[in-house]
Amino acid sequence: MIDKELVSQIYEYKDGALYWKNCSKKNKNGKLAGNINSNGYCRVWVNKKLYDSHRIIFLMFHGYIPENVDHIDGNPLNNKIENLRAATYRQNAQNRKVRKDNELGIKGIKKNENKFMVRVQIKTNKRKSSLYFYECFIKSLNFVLTFPSAIVMVLIRTFDYKVV
Repeated sequence: MIDKELVSQIYEYKDGALYWKNCSKKNKNGKLAGNINSNGYCRVWVNKKLYDSHRIIFLMFHGYIPENVDHIDGNPLNNKIENLRAATYRQNAQNRKVRKDNELGIKGIKKNENKFMVRVQIKTNKRKSSLYFYECFIKSLNFVLTFPSAIVMVLIRTFDYKVV
């Protein structure tokens, strides 16, 4: 089990990054620690186990690692402590960016062949069920807007960045 004291002995935090502190390899001390993985997150080793740097940084400042550590600005490489927050799975999911394969650039609305479809995911007790609706973009958008504020917030947030 790792704790604040242990990681503070290994790493030093500066401007959103971790630097080696008391490394057995003297040439590493003071150098930037970690590698960026295929998902765009920086990872570091602690006790022969890989951890996301943002989780280690959160631990250094708050003394615990929550279930989810969210990057407020959505940038996985911005590990400044003021950009990190403890979040529920749902909060973290709402903060995700639009997927690269989303042709429309709007969360919750998916194009299927020549029709627009709305996919609403409802999560209860870790079970997901999806509902699909169709016809045109405007009908799809109107349908999504009739759902609870969490889904509407996601769309409004997306529109703030995508609609001119």
